[in-house]
Amino acid sequence: MIKKLRSLIFPLIAVLALLVSSTVALKLRSYESRREETVLATPTMKTTDISEEEVIIKRVIDGDTVVTEKDEHIRLLGINAPELKDPDGDSAKRFLEEKILGETVTLKFDKKDRLDIYGRKLAYIYKGGYFVNRELLHQGLAVTYIIHPIEKEMELKDAEEIAKSEGRGLWWEAYRRRI
Repeated sequence: MIKKLRSLIFPLIAVLALLVSSTVALKLRSYESRREETVLATPTMKTTDISEEEVIIKRVIDGDTVVTEKDEHIRLLGINAPELKDPDGDSAKRFLEEKILGETVTLKFDKKDRLDIYGRKLAYIYKGGYFVNRELLHQGLAVTYIIHPIEKEMELKDAEEIAKSEGRGLWWEAYRRRI
């Protein structure tokens, strides 16, 4: 009886695992097909929960912190880039320097997080419709850093998942070991 039950349970588990992995793969493929349109150029919908301001970026400190022309330190909300002393630590910094240094950008603030413990403003950074925080994750130059739920959490996590699945940036070694 137990052997018969085992012979039925293992195929059932295998079928369930196949269904779950297929569903995940379909979701990733669906998201991937829309990625080029959404990741790089889609303006994010405005909500009443997010306030915003325009600033000029004067200096890039590292891959997740910049300074405005008014000497305000801005920490990119929802991400964490490697420290400069770490391997690939300068990649995210160079990315920010290329994309936003000397540029006028829009800071958008989440309704919950305005300042971190160091007094830096926590913000999503946009240049036009280009969502900088998301693109750092999408390129594999940073990881998500969510302390508690934030407005753009799923969008950021989705971008990170694409980078992982494609072995971009920080995720290359783990990806290379899988193939």
